[in-house]
Amino acid sequence: MRWKTNKKMQYSREISAFLFFPLTINGETRWLEKASWVEKLCYQYYNSWNSSKVKYKYTPIKWKD
Repeated sequence: MRWKTNKKMQYSREISAFLFFPLTINGETRWLEKASWVEKLCYQYYNSWNSSKVKYKYTPIKWKD
């Protein structure tokens, strides 16, 4: 059985937030300020003897100034 969706996966997104904790992107660390950055969707494929899983995670790639 197969399901089809009309949703497109977003491969990148822009985040704006106040940084209470340090965030480092490309060797530049920012914290205790309002900042914007771009994140990219990454995934990892796990295969074990009883199941296969795909784990999705957004990873920050660059600061937005």
